[in-house]
Amino acid sequence: MKNSLITLSVIAAAVFTAQVAVAQEAPKTRAEVKGEAAAANKAGTIEKGAAVPKATKPTSDKPRAEVKAEAAAANKAGTIEKGEASVKK
Repeated sequence: MKNSLITLSVIAAAVFTAQVAVAQEAPKTRAEVKGEAAAANKAGTIEKGAAVPKATKPTSDKPRAEVKAEAAAANKAGTIEKGEASVKK
């Protein structure tokens, strides 16, 4: 009984000592937090708005006139499917 009581008191002392050590760390001041936020914002590490990635514009190696000519040729040849879920047999 004495051994368990001594063990319990040693464990309790260790727990309270750890809590005091953690509690002694000073919290950041408002100015420090605002400074860190401003630095992170300036560095671009803070996302703005909703966390949705921005859509990128499609890019092409061909000039617009060439793409339009290819589309017109494919349309004339009948290789462009028309309508909703059309299937060629």
